[in-house]
Amino acid sequence: MLKGTLDDFTLPDIFRLMSLAKKTGRMDVSRGAGEGRVFFREGDVYYAESSLSREPLGQKLIRARALTESQLNKALDTHAQTGRRVGDIMIESGMVTSDQIEASVAQQIEDAVFDLLRWDLGEFTWETGAELEVEVPISVSVENLIMEASRRLDELEVIQRKIPGEHAVLTMAQTPPEGAAEINITPEEWRALVLVDGSRTLGEIGRMIGKDDFETMKILYGLVSAGLVEVDHEASLAAAEAAEAEVEEPALEVEEPALEEPALEVEEPAFEEPALEVAEPEPTLEVAEPALEPEAEAEARSEFEVEAEPEVEVAVAEPEPGGDLEDFLAE
Repeated sequence: MLKGTLDDFTLPDIFRLMSLAKKTGRMDVSRGAGEGRVFFREGDVYYAESSLSREPLGQKLIRARALTESQLNKALDTHAQTGRRVGDIMIESGMVTSDQIEASVAQQIEDAVFDLLRWDLGEFTWETGAELEVEVPISVSVENLIMEASRRLDELEVIQRKIPGEHAVLTMAQTPPEGAAEINITPEEWRALVLVDGSRTLGEIGRMIGKDDFETMKILYGLVSAGLVEVDHEASLAAAEAAEAEVEEPALEVEEPALEEPALEVEEPAFEEPALEVAEPEPTLEVAEPALEPEAEAEARSEFEVEAEPEVEVAVAEPEPGGDLEDFLAE
C-alpha cells in the first residue's frame, strides 16, 4: 500500500501518474474531518465521492429535473421487491434515458473530484487492485476531470471575491442600482432572487432551487455583480460558525458511552463468583459432624484430622499461583 501527504505530492500530479501507468485500484484522501475516495480502472476514474459532496444519483436526477420524487420512490420500491438495479428500473420504465443517467453519474464524479482537488493539505493512501461494483459502469478520463476542475477553480476564485462560500447569507440591496429596471435576468436568477431574504444561506437557496453550491454561487454572483443583492458578512460568519458547531457536537456525544459501559459489565461478576465458591465448603463440614456415634467420635475425629491434612496442604498451596501473579504484576 502506498501512502503519502499532499505536502509532497499534489492530487492532480498523483491522478496523472495513475492515468499514465493505467493503474487499477482505490485512492483514499483525508484532511481533518473531510475525506474522499476515488476508484481507478486502467487509469480512468469510474467512481469518486467526497464527504463534502455525496448527493445520491436519484436526488441529482431530481435536481436536474430529469426525474420526479414520486418516480424515484416507485423505482426504489421496485428495487426493494426485485433486487434489480435502480438505474435499470428507471430506464426500462421510461422514467429517464440511459444518457441522462450517465450524464448525472459523470457529474457526480466531477463534483467529488473537484472537491478533492481543492485540497492542498492532507494524506492519501493507494491500494492496488481494489475494485467497487457500481450502479452505472462509466469511466471519465483523468485529463477531462482535471480540466473541468481547473475551469471551476478559476471561476470559484473570481466568485469568492464577492461571495465567500456556501454559508454566505444574502440580502436585497438597500439601494437599487441605476437602471435596475433595464437589467435582464434569467429564469434561474429570478428563482434565486425571490428566495433572498437576509436569513437564508447560499446553500439553503441552492437546495430550494435544485442546484449544487457551485452552480448557486454562479447564479448569485451575477445578482451581486448587478447590484441587486448584497452579502451580509456578519450573518455569514455566524452561519459558518453554527455549521461548524453542528459538525463537532455529534462526535462528542458518540464517544462518551463507548468508554463507560464495557468497564461496568466486565468487572463486577469477576470478583463476586470466587467469594461464593470459597465460602461453600465450611457449612458442609459442620452439618456432617453431629451424625457421628458417641463411641466412634474419637476414631472419627482422628480420621477427620488425617483426611484434613491434604486439605490443609492444598489450602496452603493455593496462594502460590497468586504469589506468582503478584510477582508477574510487580515485574
